[in-house]
This record gives sequence, structure tokens and C-alpha cells, in this order.
Amino acid sequence: MRSASERGLRIVGAVAGGYLLTALTVIAAGAVLARLGMARSEAVALSSMLGFVFYLALLVWAFSVRPVARLWIVLAAGVVLAAAVIQMID
Repeated sequence: MRSASERGLRIVGAVAGGYLLTALTVIAAGAVLARLGMARSEAVALSSMLGFVFYLALLVWAFSVRPVARLWIVLAAGVVLAAAVIQMID
């Protein structure tokens, strides 16, 4: 059985970290799609809708991955990558 601190870290990572990663990914995807020629409103709508699916998949994965450190490493790497894409596009 997992310890209480490990469960807490997993919950915070899944909910807060997953939300942050999803928000940045939606912003980056909308910017990239708009830059590739899609109408800005359609790019924002599409990336927002896909964000719900991404967040759900991230939540499920966060509770299925074994080491909690892997969860935090993937979340941190994803946030850095999404932020870099946003910086390059903007």
C-alpha cells in the first residue's frame, strides 16, 4: 500500500500539474495551428476540445504510473516543452 505522502504527491501532481500542463499545451496547440494556417477561432476551439481529452488521459496515467517521481519528471518536462513552444511561436 502506498504511503499518505505518496498519495498526496500523486493527487497534487495529477490535478494541479496536469491542469498546468494541459493549459500550456492548449495554448501551444492553438498557436501552432493558427500559425499553420487554420483560422484562429477554429484553432482555439479545436485545441480547447482536445485539451479535455488530454487532461483526462493525463489524470488516468498519473494514477497508473508506478513511481511518483516519474509523474513529476514527465509533468515538468512537458511544462518546459510547452512553454518553449509558446515562446518560440510568440
